[in-house]
Amino acid sequence: MYERAPLSDPDTDEEEVMFFPTDMPLYDRLFFNWVEPVVHAGEDKSFGVDDMYRLPRGLMSKVVFEEFVMLWGTAQMESKTRPKLWNVLHDLIFVEFWIAGLYRLCSDILVLFTPLLVREFVVSAEIQSTFDMLGLAIIFMLVLVAQAICMQQFIHGCFMSGSKVVSASTSAVFHSSLALRLHKMYPSKTIGEIHGLLSKDTFALREFVVFAHNLWACSLTIVVGVAMILYL
Repeated sequence: MYERAPLSDPDTDEEEVMFFPTDMPLYDRLFFNWVEPVVHAGEDKSFGVDDMYRLPRGLMSKVVFEEFVMLWGTAQMESKTRPKLWNVLHDLIFVEFWIAGLYRLCSDILVLFTPLLVREFVVSAEIQSTFDMLGLAIIFMLVLVAQAICMQQFIHGCFMSGSKVVSASTSAVFHSSLALRLHKMYPSKTIGEIHGLLSKDTFALREFVVFAHNLWACSLTIVVGVAMILYL
């Protein structure tokens, strides 16, 4: 299922060497089994470039930038004015970003559900109900496993979204610098200095995307946690 072809083979079908196969079973998606061949590739020999997956076409900088330009043009035609960068980037990562947010919501709900299970477990222990204690222990274990899976999927989704933002914004920066010749607009700075400043902004965008869900998730956790303390 996870066969890889050498990166040096130009005739290899891209669908066979995708980093994240589209036909992957749900079980393998949830538990990241698609990483296993790469993890074990260095056990019997030295790990080399040919042991890595090819980058999926949808994550290549050229493809991401083309999608970004298309979304920018669509937004410009719809608004009749200059579109806002953040709105276009949001459209670019909409699916990955909000699926990651859904995983974060599920993870936080499970975390908040854990104290209720602990309380019920203590009550069952007080009345010495072995059957209830066993059932609650199993449920507690499943909740912890599900919470860990949701959190890992959230982290993966955020970093994938952040990578697309960096790819699109960096490509746009270098494309603009070539088109506008920024080194002539700012003769006191070298091209390297200009690119360095612009690159810092692009990576700041990635950091915002990665941690943006904390704006609502932390607030929600605090409010629900306080409500549980007061009323449960």
